[in-house]
Amino acid sequence: MNWNILNTTDFPLENFQEPNELSKKTYNINIRQSDIILGNDVMNDLEVFHPYDNANFRSTVYYIFQEKCSTIGSKTFLEELLKNPLCNVSNLNKRKECLNTLSNIDPNTYTNLLSQLKKTETDFLWFFSQNEKTVDELINTIYFSFWILNKLNNDPVTMTSYNFYKIMISPVLGILSPVIYFIIPFIILKYKFGHLFKMSFFTYVKMLYKSMTMSSNVLNLLNSGNTMLSRLQIVTYILSFLFYFQGIINTVNVSQTAYKIVEFISNKVNNAFTYLKSCIQLNDNIWKNIILPFEDSFVSTKIPFDDESTIQMLRDYKPFSSFTIFSHFGDQLVKYKNFNQFDFLNIVNKSYIIDALISIITVKNEHELSFTKYNTSLSDTFVNSKKAWHLCVNKDVSVKNDFNFKNALITGPNAGGKSTLIKTLCLNVLLAQTITLTASEYTEMTPFFFINTQINIPDSKGVESLFEAEMNRCLYILSVIKKHPEAKSLIVMDEIFNSTNVIEAIAGAYSILQKISEFKNVMTVITTHFIYLTKLKKETSFVCYKMNVNIKKDHSIHFPYILSKGISKQYVALELLKGRGFDESILNNAMTIKNKLAK
Repeated sequence: MNWNILNTTDFPLENFQEPNELSKKTYNINIRQSDIILGNDVMNDLEVFHPYDNANFRSTVYYIFQEKCSTIGSKTFLEELLKNPLCNVSNLNKRKECLNTLSNIDPNTYTNLLSQLKKTETDFLWFFSQNEKTVDELINTIYFSFWILNKLNNDPVTMTSYNFYKIMISPVLGILSPVIYFIIPFIILKYKFGHLFKMSFFTYVKMLYKSMTMSSNVLNLLNSGNTMLSRLQIVTYILSFLFYFQGIINTVNVSQTAYKIVEFISNKVNNAFTYLKSCIQLNDNIWKNIILPFEDSFVSTKIPFDDESTIQMLRDYKPFSSFTIFSHFGDQLVKYKNFNQFDFLNIVNKSYIIDALISIITVKNEHELSFTKYNTSLSDTFVNSKKAWHLCVNKDVSVKNDFNFKNALITGPNAGGKSTLIKTLCLNVLLAQTITLTASEYTEMTPFFFINTQINIPDSKGVESLFEAEMNRCLYILSVIKKHPEAKSLIVMDEIFNSTNVIEAIAGAYSILQKISEFKNVMTVITTHFIYLTKLKKETSFVCYKMNVNIKKDHSIHFPYILSKGISKQYVALELLKGRGFDESILNNAMTIKNKLAK
């Protein structure tokens, strides 16, 4: 029998819950909760987990890191890490030291182990799925069910022998049984009488054939003319052959089913133990020496130490490369019967943390991120970055900017890069206060207790207008900084109050920004097209910056995306519409009106 043709891809045992759902049953890490106030819209504004269009998940910050993870659980830990920024400098420095140490070890220490985890994780998660009753009954067919024999289910040799008999010997006996009925008497006679029994096997078979023929002839003679008995005899022969072949088919089906179950269970157990063995090796190589001293900076509840006998059992396990019927599979069957997957969760959760931190280091190396320097000054509130860029923009083509902000008001034409710049600033702050890295050559900053963004404001139809939504966010900002005047805050607003008429927009923005600037520990970065707001530099600590475009002699526009001090008075939105299908007369008329208004 060719056992390789037995395809288990449609085997009912494979039908189990999605791995992402099952991993929730294994994940038991109490992440250190955020000690800051994070605005409700920060994650969406910065597209950390969800893109604006809700379509291209690859454009999110989270995707950059999670695609480097090998296990599902590590992605969950990474997500929680990004959702819980800290301002406690002690914990941030511990995280930084841990990641810095991890970045200096040889990748060969963990690369193969992580690859092994990726290949075998779903098999380990299978043990957390809820099997239907029929599936459990199917699995139990390869074990002894009679209570007196239950103890034999814990003996590997017995389990191998028992199932080998069901898979190989039983169908062979079923096929050969009629022949054996003839052969055994001949062997007994030969053994009993030795040289006195001189009949050859061929003669022995001929004699049996003649005796059967004679008995048939005698029956015909006694029942001559009775066709009913003759037909009954024929039917008896046919039924005998049918029962024989039916028995063979049943035996082979039982054999095939037993083989599939044994192969399936053996592979699941082997891969699950391979997964756990790799977890142990990762823990030995990385957890004890690198992560354990800094564990409390990542989690609020330390993961307990594992039972040494359990660890040793996993270390001693020798996985097989591929299953065969001649494998000593009884060991896997016994392990399955006694396997309690919940006993290994501490080991698994440590590997989740290791995997997540390694993914962070991988991104650091590939994107050339830098560790953050934290300033604990009580009098200053700032972010000082050299050659910073947006992490989601390819480093090789991105334009890098230097900035040392306290309170900044940025002007510039459409598509000049203002929005990307403030997202760069805010995203780097978020990364600095979670994974201690920034997309820059160098960043020094004061960690912030309150971070709020006002970048992508949706229009809640039937609830509030866009202007009301902006005002409500400003009201929220003022309430928080009034409640925590000594805490350091970062406020980022993109094109403040651009949703209403110019007069009221300027008036509202001016008065709110003037009020916010009174709080010495608040760092505010604003982008705007309202030049009037630049007057704030005379009355407050706001510094004016610009992001101009280059208009060439042929009227083509070049975007350098460079930040510099000053005020931009460029208007190029209409020029950008050229070549977009608008009637030329419309654009010319619009340009004439613009030039009159700009005087």
